[in-house]
Amino acid sequence: MKRLSRMFSFKRSSLSVEEAIDSEVRRWTLDSNSAKMTLLERRNERIKKMRETSSVVFHEVMSGSLLQRMLREDNNFHDTLMIYCESECSQENLQMWDMLQIYGDLKNGEEKLELFNNLYQNFIHQAGDKQVNLSHDIITKVDMYMQNEVFTGAEMDKELIVSLELATIENLLDSYDRFINNFNSVEQGE
Repeated sequence: MKRLSRMFSFKRSSLSVEEAIDSEVRRWTLDSNSAKMTLLERRNERIKKMRETSSVVFHEVMSGSLLQRMLREDNNFHDTLMIYCESECSQENLQMWDMLQIYGDLKNGEEKLELFNNLYQNFIHQAGDKQVNLSHDIITKVDMYMQNEVFTGAEMDKELIVSLELATIENLLDSYDRFINNFNSVEQGE
């Protein structure tokens, strides 16, 4: 429940999963009229805060499991990486990873089904607004589940969820590498 509250700024009992997702999607969308700092300024501000608190070791060799742990445990890192991904228009990978984490935390089969349907429509289906780069095998397997209504949410193939998480982390590692290179060039320019 804590994870849901952290991922979505809502009290669990007051919003449905769909309302929470809509709220989070609105949060992810930059509103240029209300933004007081440019994206670059926000990113640099977060990087400075992270450096001051030493919450992340930037020069450490990254692995998928370390990146996952950092995303789960360090809100500053998560938020800073999201800002960077937004700046390069690749935030859909982190958004999908967030939704997969929430999916894993849900116990109710109907909520899982609703969340996975949303995930499928937005991130996996070829007509999705935020389609992520996934292998043909994974997409075919997910399509099979969705078209045949093989699962009820609680019965979703755990192996498939793990495959989706790993593919998403692989995409995020690419973004992270660019983030580190950008951070290093900002650091050298100071």
